[in-house]
Amino acid sequence: MMKYKDDPWLTDYLNSIHFTIRTIEVHTGSRRALLDLKHETDALVREAILGHLPMDVYTIRRVSSRIDEAEQHLRRRALPRRSRKPRPAGPRFSSYKGDTRSLVADYRFLQQGFEEFSLAGMIAECRLYLPKIYITLTDLDAVVTELFQREIERNRIREIRPGVFAHTPPE
Repeated sequence: MMKYKDDPWLTDYLNSIHFTIRTIEVHTGSRRALLDLKHETDALVREAILGHLPMDVYTIRRVSSRIDEAEQHLRRRALPRRSRKPRPAGPRFSSYKGDTRSLVADYRFLQQGFEEFSLAGMIAECRLYLPKIYITLTDLDAVVTELFQREIERNRIREIRPGVFAHTPPE
């Protein structure tokens, strides 16, 4: 069972924006495309506010912070290698050896769109996006299962009914 935090259309739209940004970061590095996308999301936020769509402040921050993060990433890539700060290594996984920092961020972005979710639902949702970005990802089910288990162990998510999970409220 998957229960969206916001309107399902809006959640899908936000996911599309997020993964369009990730594609720009990974494949093209086009600042112009990122700027166009920023204008598009600004228009979405304005329309949501004017049309009284169920878009809370957290959701708006999710979109704008994702674009800001991508802009910083593209600026870092433009610097000569010697002047860049080394990027800390991401978490280690037994099921994936690629860019784990970005993978975890993308997984969490998808998970944040849901109020209630299951492991099977998260695998299905991740299957829509992650293989297009992480082309070396060979066993999506194992990676998502490992991520899901880490979220439980770190008390970020909790089981609210058999097989159904929710985010742990902040303390």
